[in-house]
Amino acid sequence: MVMDERSNLKPPWTYSKLYKIYSNTPGLLGERLLDILKWADERGVLIETKNKFPSFRLKGKHDKKIFSFWAPEGSNEKPGSFYCYVHRACHDDNELEIKKFVERLNELSLFNYNLNEVESGRNASRLLQDLTKDEYKRFKKILDNFCYRD
Repeated sequence: MVMDERSNLKPPWTYSKLYKIYSNTPGLLGERLLDILKWADERGVLIETKNKFPSFRLKGKHDKKIFSFWAPEGSNEKPGSFYCYVHRACHDDNELEIKKFVERLNELSLFNYNLNEVESGRNASRLLQDLTKDEYKRFKKILDNFCYRD
């Protein structure tokens, strides 16, 4: 996607604006961002952002952010970066839930979280487009298990 096309789009990053951008993002990154965006919208867990660059968040069962996905290009983050929130406030102060969440994420070796060292969250150690087909499928299962409304 050409940068001046994107400059015509301003925050907030609504579903339709992100859909347009991700539909024009080439390769596996565009496919996966679009897949997660559609899934989040259908499930009612999409959080629109007002960041300078295209991004969106997913809410967990407590209606608070638990994942962020960043712009394909142009921001300080690498294209395909995604962030996981483990801050207690994002999980309604439920330590057991946070522990289960982190255990599931660590099964994929994307975060390698140690809750004694991470207070708020961290970017995944790999990019969305670098996940194998199996890893992506397993990641989506984690989203299914933790991104829903009570």
